[in-house]
Amino acid sequence: MKTKDFIAMLQKEDPTGESHIRMGDGIPFDVELKEGYWDGTYTYIDEDKKYVTSDKGFKVDIHCYEVSDIVERFYDFHTPEHSTWEYIKSKFIFDCSYPERRMERVYGEAKEQYDILVDFHTKSFKESTDLALTRMKEGWKFYQNKLVETSKDYYYYGWKIIGEDGKIEGSSIRNTEGIIYSGLFERLDNNEMEGFYEWKKI
Repeated sequence: MKTKDFIAMLQKEDPTGESHIRMGDGIPFDVELKEGYWDGTYTYIDEDKKYVTSDKGFKVDIHCYEVSDIVERFYDFHTPEHSTWEYIKSKFIFDCSYPERRMERVYGEAKEQYDILVDFHTKSFKESTDLALTRMKEGWKFYQNKLVETSKDYYYYGWKIIGEDGKIEGSSIRNTEGIIYSGLFERLDNNEMEGFYEWKKI
């Protein structure tokens, strides 16, 4: 179906435009125009009612939120009040008759995604912390760009991480998360490297 046909269908059925959309694959929140070949093929039903798979022309991707996306949006491993199941659970509202029927399914999906996130972040945070401890013991140096004060881009990235051999390694969450959040390291404004803070083990 082309976008013009879909728009016409919506306007015919709901001329005020005030009704909510219900779709089988989540809750739409954005659309994106792409060339047909980009990011894979698309499908449609042609005038003969045949199912067509194509990569020609243009397509519009409709991006949707699913239950797992809501969990990921609100879950924050490093903010205690935002890392509990009760907090995540509170982000799902049931304004309907017989909500129990829906709650079991939605909460089940949400809890499954929540458990996956907790397990992943717990393991990755320990790995990051252990790596930082090992590297500092070996003589590595860690410098965080002072631009972090005005840009979140420099929170995990844009660091100068110097190995014991003097080579500079790129920064990533894996290389910096344990340093920032474990409580085992402190940030020093010691001017050892201009424009950077240095992080050292306490």
